[in-house]
Amino acid sequence: QAIKNYRALAAANQKQDYELLQKMGLGILQHGFSQSDPEIQLLSLFGAAISANQEAHYILREGLKNKHPQIQYIALQALAKVHNDEADQSLVGAMGSSHLLIRLE
Repeated sequence: QAIKNYRALAAANQKQDYELLQKMGLGILQHGFSQSDPEIQLLSLFGAAISANQEAHYILREGLKNKHPQIQYIALQALAKVHNDEADQSLVGAMGSSHLLIRLE
C-alpha cells in the first residue's frame, strides 16, 4: 500500500523523493529484522549490509546479539567491512559470543 501511495505521489509531483524511499527501505529492514523467523532476519541483515547506509548499521550490531550463530556470522562479516569506531567496538564485543566460530572469526 505504501509503495502504491508513493508511486501516486511521485507521478503527481513528477519527481522522486529519495529521502522518503530511504525511510521506507529502512522501515522494511527494521520490520524484517524484528521478526522471529531467522530466514527473514537473515534477509534483513543482507539488506542492511548491501545498503551501505549508516542508519542501517544498528541492524548489523543487533545481529551480533542474535542467538543463531549463522546470523551472528553474517553480521560479523558485514561489520568487518564497515570502517568506523562503532563497528570496531561491535567487533570487539563479538569476541564474547558463546559460539566458538564467532569468537575465532
